[in-house]
Amino acid sequence: MSPMPEAPLLTVGSLRVLGEPLDHVEGVAETPDRALWAGGEAGQLYRFEADVSGSWSFEQVADTQAGMLLGLASDESGRLYICAPEQNAILRFDPESSELVTYAEGIRTPNVGLFEASGDLIVSDSGSLDLEQGDGAIVRIPAGGGTPEILELPPLHFPNGLAFLGDGRLAVAESFAPRITAIDLASGALETLVELDHAIPDGLASDAEGGLLISCFQPNVIYRHHPETGLRTVIEDWTGQKLLSPTNVAYIGEARRTIAIAGLLGWSLLALDVPWTGSPLLLPRVP
Repeated sequence: MSPMPEAPLLTVGSLRVLGEPLDHVEGVAETPDRALWAGGEAGQLYRFEADVSGSWSFEQVADTQAGMLLGLASDESGRLYICAPEQNAILRFDPESSELVTYAEGIRTPNVGLFEASGDLIVSDSGSLDLEQGDGAIVRIPAGGGTPEILELPPLHFPNGLAFLGDGRLAVAESFAPRITAIDLASGALETLVELDHAIPDGLASDAEGGLLISCFQPNVIYRHHPETGLRTVIEDWTGQKLLSPTNVAYIGEARRTIAIAGLLGWSLLALDVPWTGSPLLLPRVP
């Protein structure tokens, strides 16, 4: 008889639903007012808010008519920067005015955006949708918008989720390698942090203890990697009844001890309390 694998740290019963039904949300982001935002498959933009009792509600705030919306990021003023692959663009949405503009364009497949302290936006360009190509890139959009700069790196195999590590390097989920790669943005040096087997890593989120959450589109699992302890299963749902194809994951809330989980093939935005404190939310000032 084969030995039983190590049990996940948390159970599927620990998951909470923040909102449903939703149209296959992929990305999730928190704004300075602690609201959560996610984008739908047909261009919908959803806002989630907790009341004083901790109960969550949501509303569809806008219909961007931009096709599927992927990763989102927020700036200091709460404006959202949205990856719109069908537009080959980053869109900017202002919740106060409901203004929607094109912030940057000419990106083949913008997937996830992550701000640097300078206000520059780092974006994973997943490249060709022919998954055998492995021709993805990382681009930088200057603060305030403009022409994306393609960073001088070797081609990446469907770069997807992004997170900054404690040493300042950028972690990138190469979904169809499958692996997590650390990039020194100053030198361009690459290092493989984690190699996965029979998995499609999608979203990343770093914590204050040096760990990195890895949400996998398949199987229905979230891992945590730490340099000292290696890879550990946080939660898995082999039935796919609740945790279904988790994509982007983000630490949320003032205490940063909860993660929000989007799932592209599901109809919900989920939350899970975890034993680690997420890295501080970076909300730069952007012109």
